[in-house]
Amino acid sequence: MRYGRSAGLGALVTLICFLGLIPYLGLQIKAIAQSFHYAALEVVLTKSVLAQTSLWADGNLYLTLGLALFTSWFGTRRTEANVHAVGIMAAVAFEGVLKLVAFLALGIMITFFWVDDWAWLSQKYQQIQTTLPQSQYFVFEGSHSYANWFLHLVLCALAFLLLPRQFQVMVVENYNETQLRKAMWGFPMYLWLLNLFVLPIACVGVVFLRHTSLPPDLILLSLPVQQGSVFWTLLAYLGGFASATGMLIVSVLALSTMLCHHIQLPLLMRLFPIEQKVQIEVGQLILAIRRFNVFFLLLTAYVYFKWAAADKGLVSIGLISFVAVAQLAPAVLGGIFWTKANKQGVVLGLCLGISVWAYGLIFPTLFQGFEVPTMAGLDGIATVFFCSITANSLAFAFLAIYSKASAEENYQAQWFVHWDKMNLKGAGYAIPAYSYKETERLEKLLSSFLGKKRTKEILNHFQEVKLHQTNRSFVNFAEGYLSSVVGIGTAKVLMRAFIDAKPVEAKAMLGMAKESQQLIMLNQQLAQKTTALAQANEKLKQNDLFKSDFISTVTHELKTPLTGIKALSEILADNPEMEHSEKAHFLETISQEIDRMERLIGQVLDLEKFESQKQVLHKVNIDLEKLLNHCLEVVKPTLKEKKIALEQIFPKTFPQLNADYDRLMQVVLNLLSNAIKFCNPQQGKVSLWVVRLDSTIQISVGDNGEGIPLPMQKHLFEKFYQTANQDHRNKKGIGLGLAISKQIVEAHQGRIWLERSSAYQETVFSIEIPISDT
Repeated sequence: MRYGRSAGLGALVTLICFLGLIPYLGLQIKAIAQSFHYAALEVVLTKSVLAQTSLWADGNLYLTLGLALFTSWFGTRRTEANVHAVGIMAAVAFEGVLKLVAFLALGIMITFFWVDDWAWLSQKYQQIQTTLPQSQYFVFEGSHSYANWFLHLVLCALAFLLLPRQFQVMVVENYNETQLRKAMWGFPMYLWLLNLFVLPIACVGVVFLRHTSLPPDLILLSLPVQQGSVFWTLLAYLGGFASATGMLIVSVLALSTMLCHHIQLPLLMRLFPIEQKVQIEVGQLILAIRRFNVFFLLLTAYVYFKWAAADKGLVSIGLISFVAVAQLAPAVLGGIFWTKANKQGVVLGLCLGISVWAYGLIFPTLFQGFEVPTMAGLDGIATVFFCSITANSLAFAFLAIYSKASAEENYQAQWFVHWDKMNLKGAGYAIPAYSYKETERLEKLLSSFLGKKRTKEILNHFQEVKLHQTNRSFVNFAEGYLSSVVGIGTAKVLMRAFIDAKPVEAKAMLGMAKESQQLIMLNQQLAQKTTALAQANEKLKQNDLFKSDFISTVTHELKTPLTGIKALSEILADNPEMEHSEKAHFLETISQEIDRMERLIGQVLDLEKFESQKQVLHKVNIDLEKLLNHCLEVVKPTLKEKKIALEQIFPKTFPQLNADYDRLMQVVLNLLSNAIKFCNPQQGKVSLWVVRLDSTIQISVGDNGEGIPLPMQKHLFEKFYQTANQDHRNKKGIGLGLAISKQIVEAHQGRIWLERSSAYQETVFSIEIPISDT
């Protein structure tokens, strides 16, 4: 309304909210699914777990459909969007109280009953906080910058103001100003109570769950699970379920109404003009569209959760949506406080801001390997937020200053900014007052969308309607009700046609709604295909260069020992009278160089077999505990010689694995050998942990060496990478160990990765292998 009731701008804002809120909705579905899996089955929900479940056997799909059915049934009963959904709001209020009660009760139980010695816990936390990886229990990875923290606070504040869910509750569902007065102190108090026990619970979780692979999102739920308390586990789950469903239901209702008003209904009216004889059916059509939107939005969010967000933290998913919604800030705040703000600036600013958001946060999520550089002292979220909101604000301000707004837009600007000086009765549709002999046409227009019964109720409550007259107030009044059904842009066109035209058929009048369809569509699919093709072309070029580098490196590695063998052989041949001890030394060196060549040739052949899929694994049911103990026996002499401490954490029982014993042992020995080579030379420490997950087992090997610089981490599993970095690592090795280990693990349908790396604290490599079904 502030920007001239522009239908195109309404469609653009709706599109941005749709794209931005899908991750937010997927976050709520993931929260519910993840909590249920852990509370009921003690299983951490990961992408691998979801991949093993067929679509029709996935309970999360039926949970999503159930939420969609509840929301569509209770939230879309009336065509008017400004009619209060009392039932939905009562359910949301109950969920809010349940969430608060559950969190406070658990906070009191954990803080005052489950922890006996807070002094010991505080001391333990201080000991481990320097070694605890930030990516495991903290949001702001790799940065302690005050600017980073400040940007996150600003982002969350803007999301609080601009999320469609907040607008639905604060504006649409608000009865009167007295509710706002209560909310001014009640809502901050509610937030304070919710945060009261956050630090104690986080501290307890960090200390007692640091050796597990649980994500930080499950700390509150995992503590009662570890205690074995069914009641407290159920209370924690219900509190989380209430929180997620409350946010999900209201957000979906708001977004479904936006899609209906600003995109679908205007498009349908453009393609299929509504006949005059259609009356109550139009209202039914609107309800059907909104109900379809509810199912569409929740199923789209489910798809995003299952295929794009299963392995991502809840907080990071939510922040992606927050950055998208924050792009509305210049338009909203500028529209309220600045009379020069206009539609052109809003459109350009939104397009620039959402483009930066998509490039910086969505593309890296959809395309693996797509990375966006971050600013110094800022993480990825803060960097993209700062760049997008800056570009948005500058474009908005530039066009606001140097472009001209329409007369109606200027009128609305004065009314919004200087509302206290404007005459409320004069506000509204900025047109001259017209009088007509009849009001039947306007009644028919309203009844086409609201139904005859509802239209009669509205007219009876309007005191300024006079017989055979239609004045300015009644036009504004009617337009307001139409806006609640079809949106501001379409209502504007309908009312302009009604006022400016002579009595005409409804088909011709409603057909003029085509003028409101100037939708600004971002062709995301084309942009994604173009990006994918460019990345594929770049990958082909890199593979060609790699082939040449591979041949050159292998030749160099073979030539080096051959050169040494030739030189030593010539020395022996030229000096037959050489002393026996010196001759034995030369022969031993020749033998070592031959062994080195054999290892290189063997590793190259192994790598070629795996990459060409010619390698045959001899899988049998193996005893993993026996295999790991065998590996430790192999490396213990070296550990003892170098005085390296060994930390060993095994579960009480080991599952059965169907694997190639020798190949799996090769992977573990390679990781242990690397850890021994690169640990701290003065106070070396090597760790070996085994953690059983739902359908896999995770083996982790760590060392306390100098760590691996961040730019080099993405190259660790490339062939001959160590050889290219001999100066950095200053260690012997041909750089094929991790590359072959990766091929072996992937041949077992597992994965291997660098879990974390900190200088002289802990560098950890992990592998994950599926557990045998038998």
